[in-house]
Amino acid sequence: MKETTNSTVAAIQRFAPGLAMILVPIILIIGFAAHPNLGNLTPLRDTASWVSEFRRNAVWGHAHMGVLFTMPLFVVIILGLTRILSGKADWHALIGGSFAMIGTLVLGLDKGALYMVPSALEVLSDQQFAAAMPAVDAIFTKAGPLSLLGLLPLLMIGFVILGVGLFKVPAIARWKSATVVIAFLLMLNPDIDLISAIASVVMLVGLGSVGLDLIRGRLEY
Repeated sequence: MKETTNSTVAAIQRFAPGLAMILVPIILIIGFAAHPNLGNLTPLRDTASWVSEFRRNAVWGHAHMGVLFTMPLFVVIILGLTRILSGKADWHALIGGSFAMIGTLVLGLDKGALYMVPSALEVLSDQQFAAAMPAVDAIFTKAGPLSLLGLLPLLMIGFVILGVGLFKVPAIARWKSATVVIAFLLMLNPDIDLISAIASVVMLVGLGSVGLDLIRGRLEY
């Protein structure tokens, strides 16, 4: 009975991070693809343009809710990758994992401020919303404590470090490690949705492949 229990626990420990590595890129692809004017390669520079994206756009809201719920999935992935790297790339696991964890926390704060608050303002009439524009502008410009959202790149930097560490894992093909690194480097763009959507597809190819290897028991874990 004990051996069966241990086997079940081990299977779950593999399946959970493996599945998360597949689900997160898919959710991100949908989230970025839901942005209007996806082909626009110019980052948003003013509050009015941002408002035009989310105001009365339920698809935008649902997509960002999905991205918000990637936060616990990212935690599971980070724990999974650090375990895979244990004994092979310990410094990459420690530094990359730490950066990625901090970045994941900031991701939750980012979506709380830039998704949940704007979505709450959807209950306002146009006249009321116009009166609230100074508050919306403060959110968009990340005034005050919202400046901490500038730490979000730590999420991508952490995963780049973890991806580099994967090169030291013999069971992982080098192209998979390279694809993970490339995906998160592409994510370090000036908030251009098309590039981020492409990065998410690349992430699915690399990180998703590692997830499948983990689920199939091809990686030491």
